[in-house]
Formats: sequence, C-alpha cells, structure tokens
Amino acid sequence: MPGIAIGLPHQDFLSRLGLSTHETVAVLHKDATYPDGEERPHLHLVVNRYESSSASAHAACLYFPQIERVIRKLERDYELESIPCSWEVDRRSDPPGQYHRAERKHTSSVRTQVQAAIDEALQRSTSVQEFVEHLQTAGITTHLSERGISYSKDDTHLAGYQLGKSYTRTRIEAQIEGRQEPMINTVQAESKEQQVDEQKEIPVSPVSKMPRSSMSDVMQRASVPSELEAGERKALPAPH
Repeated sequence: MPGIAIGLPHQDFLSRLGLSTHETVAVLHKDATYPDGEERPHLHLVVNRYESSSASAHAACLYFPQIERVIRKLERDYELESIPCSWEVDRRSDPPGQYHRAERKHTSSVRTQVQAAIDEALQRSTSVQEFVEHLQTAGITTHLSERGISYSKDDTHLAGYQLGKSYTRTRIEAQIEGRQEPMINTVQAESKEQQVDEQKEIPVSPVSKMPRSSMSDVMQRASVPSELEAGERKALPAPH
C-alpha cells in the first residue's frame, strides 16, 4: 500500500500553490479502499480562496493541471507512490463531483457512457464511417476539426483528450482497421463552397465506394440526421 508520510506537509502543498497564508482546514478520511480492499487514508483540504477581506479570490484552486503537477512533485520529494497526471492516462475517470452525482443517481456519467460506446464502436468498425454510424446509433455525435476529435451526448461535449489518450484522433485512427486516409486531410485545398457542392452531390456510401475525399467529409456525411436522407440533401456545416 502506498506510504503516507507522517505529518504530510500540506503546508508545503499550499505554499507551492501560493496559498500558505490562506485559512485552511485539513481533514483525514479513511472511508476509501484500494482495489485489493486495504484501507486508503486520504486528506481533504478546505481552503479559503480569499487571503483577507480586501483580497481577490485566488485562482490556483481552480487550475487543476497546476494542482496535479504540484502533487506529482510532492510524491517524488516525499518518496510516495507516484501516479500519472489525468491527461497522461489512456482512460480518464470522472472528477469526484461527477462521480458522486452518478453514484447518488445510480447511473453512469456521460463520460463513462461515451467511453463505453467508443470502445464498442471500435471493436465493431472497420472504417471511420462505420465508427461514426455506431456512435450515432448510441446517441453520440462525432465532431472533427484540425485540432482533433470530440463527441457530444445529451448536450454534453467532450474532447477526445478529456476522455483519455485512447480516445484522441491519433489513437482512434490507429485502432480502426482498413482505413484508407487520415481522418483529417490537412493539405486539402478545396474551398468551403466546393466542399458544400461535393456534399450535395455525393450520397452516403461505404468508404471503399466513395470518390476521393477526406475522412472529414466522410464523418460529416455520416453524421447527417436520418430524416434528411429521404428529402433533398442540405449543405452540411463545417466540422466543429
């Protein structure tokens, strides 16, 4: 079980965040366990963001990447077991607030639902178009941009990196078998007007039967609501 330094210097943690002079309450909890069932003591810190009645609220409390970096440094300095930062893991977990809300409602969070749907879609897909269609069936819309891939479900929008490294555009591309082109063609020279004309003329069809076009076009066409298929095809919006 990871060791806990006696008198763990939470003041050191607060100092590195610039909060050493702020009012703080530290509470030790022992209501959690490790996967093997052993007790997992942990410390909760309640920090007053205002150093004084005339001061402005300290922003560090809301900047979680900085907090994680400070914790990783403390783990090294005090020879504790180190864990990866949240953005370094293949599958990211829910933040504590979302986790506890889902527990109270006896349901899965949107993040967990989207991750599970992507996992299943990847297993069943041999092309980007199939991948998008599987997610659409699960009520998830896929968005593509030059910066990466993102997903929407129930008015919640999650970038691939927010789900974990396995759900980024690069990893998705690598896992889909039979892909013929990158999801984003960064050297595509077509104007927006040309892309709209192409989308009007080309029906949704398997990737192997489509004329030359970027995977961005494939994903846009695959995400068109089904009711449009029976009527006149409209111009599609540019990827988010």
